[in-house]
Amino acid sequence: MKNKKIAESFVAFKLTTSGADPDLDEIIEIGAVKYLDGEIKDIFSCFVLPLRKVPYSIRRLNKISDEDLENAESASSVFTEFTNFIGNLPTVCHNANFEMTFLNSQLGNHGYDQIYNKFFCTLEISKIFQPFLPDRKISDLTKLFGIEKNKSGRAVEEAEIIGKLFLKLTEFVINYIPLHLISQMNEIIKYNKSYHPMTDFIKTVIKEKNKSALLKKEHEPPFKLPFNIIQTEEIPFKHLNCDMIFGEEGYFKNHFSYYEFRKGQYDMAKAVDQAYRNKKILCTEAGTGVGKSFAYLAPSLIFSNLSGEKVIISTNTKNLQEQLFYKDLPALKDALPLPFTAVLLKGRDNYLCLRKWIETNFELKKHYTPKEAESLLYLLIWKEYTKTGEITECTSFNKSLCRGVWKKVAAERHFCFGRKCAYYSKCYLMKVRRKSEDANLVIVNHSLLLSDLMNENQTLGAYDHIVFDEAHNLPNIASAHMGTELSFSDFSNFFTRLFHLSKKFQGGVLIQLKTALKSAKFEQKEFMLDLIEEIIDTIAVNKIRFEVLFKEVEKSVSEKGDYNKLRIKNSEQMKDFVKHFKKTEKILVEVKRKLSRLRQSLAATDSSLIHKYELHAGNMEAVLRQADEILLTMDEFVKPDFKESAVWLSSTSSYSESKFPKGIFNSAPLETATILKELLYDRISSVIFTSATMSLRGSFKFFKNQTGLNLLDQERVEEQIVESPFNYNTQTMVMVPQFLPLPDDKYYLKQSAEVIKYAVQNSGKGCLTLFTSYRDLNKMSDEVEDFMKENGILLLSQGKTAGRSIILDQFKENGKAVLFGTSSFWEGVDVQGDSLSLLILYKLPFMVPKDPVVEAFIEKLESEGKDSFNHYMLPHALLRYRQGFGRLIRSKNDRGIVIITDNRVLRKSYGKYFRDIIPAKTKPVYKIEQLVDYVAKWFKTIK
Repeated sequence: MKNKKIAESFVAFKLTTSGADPDLDEIIEIGAVKYLDGEIKDIFSCFVLPLRKVPYSIRRLNKISDEDLENAESASSVFTEFTNFIGNLPTVCHNANFEMTFLNSQLGNHGYDQIYNKFFCTLEISKIFQPFLPDRKISDLTKLFGIEKNKSGRAVEEAEIIGKLFLKLTEFVINYIPLHLISQMNEIIKYNKSYHPMTDFIKTVIKEKNKSALLKKEHEPPFKLPFNIIQTEEIPFKHLNCDMIFGEEGYFKNHFSYYEFRKGQYDMAKAVDQAYRNKKILCTEAGTGVGKSFAYLAPSLIFSNLSGEKVIISTNTKNLQEQLFYKDLPALKDALPLPFTAVLLKGRDNYLCLRKWIETNFELKKHYTPKEAESLLYLLIWKEYTKTGEITECTSFNKSLCRGVWKKVAAERHFCFGRKCAYYSKCYLMKVRRKSEDANLVIVNHSLLLSDLMNENQTLGAYDHIVFDEAHNLPNIASAHMGTELSFSDFSNFFTRLFHLSKKFQGGVLIQLKTALKSAKFEQKEFMLDLIEEIIDTIAVNKIRFEVLFKEVEKSVSEKGDYNKLRIKNSEQMKDFVKHFKKTEKILVEVKRKLSRLRQSLAATDSSLIHKYELHAGNMEAVLRQADEILLTMDEFVKPDFKESAVWLSSTSSYSESKFPKGIFNSAPLETATILKELLYDRISSVIFTSATMSLRGSFKFFKNQTGLNLLDQERVEEQIVESPFNYNTQTMVMVPQFLPLPDDKYYLKQSAEVIKYAVQNSGKGCLTLFTSYRDLNKMSDEVEDFMKENGILLLSQGKTAGRSIILDQFKENGKAVLFGTSSFWEGVDVQGDSLSLLILYKLPFMVPKDPVVEAFIEKLESEGKDSFNHYMLPHALLRYRQGFGRLIRSKNDRGIVIITDNRVLRKSYGKYFRDIIPAKTKPVYKIEQLVDYVAKWFKTIK
């Protein structure tokens, strides 16, 4: 198709700044390109003389020399030229919010008028019209549109690319995006009376599309759409075995050019195969590099084809889920003559509900505030073209930040009408569930699988075989999942579902029913309308009581808690909250009673008399189920089982609005072993547990005790340990600075910081430093920040610099950065090569003894006469230590150094267990000069 060339005049510009704060930092370079009628007509490129020293890391990153800045013009001179260059033309930036804010702040600081020209943002346009992209950096977008990128790093060249990108994006929207979607966006923008950054772009596009609306044929946009079903072509099933697949002359050897026979992988595959055939439970620990995913996927496919039975593959992390589904299974599909269907299935609230989408968008102003409606801009294109309806593929929509909006359109258990729904045949969730019923493999996460087991297979259907990868996480996931949580949002969501007021608009299922009743004529009409008003009045008058309850919880945690948690140990501590509970419970029971009467009256009414009768009847059933669930949860906290559960209050920082009560009631079972036995082993024939870290000193005893495997006849349980093929003693060196004080010493932070600084500086490689708390991470980040800046080393601190996925991408890309991470970085991080060649463990990963669940379990063990340290705290720490150590060597070509700054490894009697648990010798270091020398020599030999 021939693309239409958009004739547009604008100035694309790019700023280089000395930092991110427009009040403290400065513009040090401006590059701009003037486009007239879509063609480049003029350029502007100028360095700006800074008033303060520019950090070396900024200069290095942007390829700016000292000479460039020393010879630069003053800010006043540059700003005069630049504002004249722009004139009245529209401006185009990538991330206009930052660029325009910074520019106008600097103009104001120097006495210039701010720029209020029309502006366009290529980042914002790409977020709305390219919702499936994994990332929207300029480099990603230039690759997508085939724009050549100059690598000199000058701002003017970036500006030229931004201009071309704007033209390409505009062409894409005009050529591919239907007018009705653009018009919907325009309605959303108009709903918010204030100026929106997309206003001018949407107007431009509508104007262009209207010119040729009758002449142009609609074309599907060339999106690379995610999928959640893999299905091979119909090929005859060939009887395969592990030798035919993994052997020296097997299918893998003939298909994969990089394939090497690995005895460990072969042995594991054979063990998995036998576990299926003999209906066994297998615990198989497979070290890094074994290739364990193929070792269980291939036998699972063989067994499923032979038996006709489904296998569930359960993981803990999204990353592994996606690796299995989008990388490993497609590879097996190409390599093996095995017909199979595989399905990637997620929890219900990840899927769009078409009924809710259409209902809420039909009457936008009744369901959304203007601010909420804006976030729909990021969903419109995605909803139009998605094949799965699964929200994580829409990378421009932040589900956690826009939780209120997503809840209004997401699939929801209480409000699912099933086969009665008008959209059942098109329902994304039902489609993938139907496909999963007959699939060979279904990929899920541990939480979804546990939910399904607890709800008698309502989601996944019948299955008798499960693989748990990342199995070491199962005990913690089970404890959290089988626990209970109650927050103000549970009540708020329920009441909002019934009735809410947004400015002059009323909404909710009661208002929908009220509207339908007003136009109907039948005997019970007035009685039902009165009931609706009574329920609304009850909610309006009493909602404050629920707020008071959860604000009291928040206050208690703030005053008496630690790490935003406060354990409740007995009924005496709970009694004041129970009084509140009983008052609020009484209100909820009254609302439920009236809803029941309303449902009865509706059921007794001829359905033909009320518009959308089925919808209202379904809504009544749903809200009553929701009320029952809340009342049941409340009862658990009115009469908590302190002997078998940990009970605590917590406070969340998730809600930015200060008026929203942040208090939460929590409980979790202290032991899940018996529950797992009943849910899993008593019902499922074969279960495979696998992970790189399950055993301790060659024994699965701790894992089996935690998962309830110790309660079974041990004839049914098989064990296997497959060693990593890596040679850790030649690929890595492990050092402990014996000269450091112990972690509880007041000088530990500063002296450990010196070790980190010298090690990083002398390695010249990427460094991952693992912490056990954000408190320690933030303190260390503050301690080394200036040093890293002065030496041009990029410091990435989790939660401070950015979120996990963003800093991990930057860490991989930079190659010589330092990343400070907490718990989520101790596992599931796979960085090969120089980007991670130095690993530092700041403290031994013991659990926090004052954590409510940990403290309660310690007390339980000690009441049974058991040593809680050796039975619980130490085994957990050893497994975590192994996981942290495993971040360094990810391939046979990796080499690196591990430094454990916590020298309890050497000084404490239990330190021997930490030294013995990893597959490399631990070397004590007695002086910092010795450590520096070891680091420098090690990395010199591998350059």
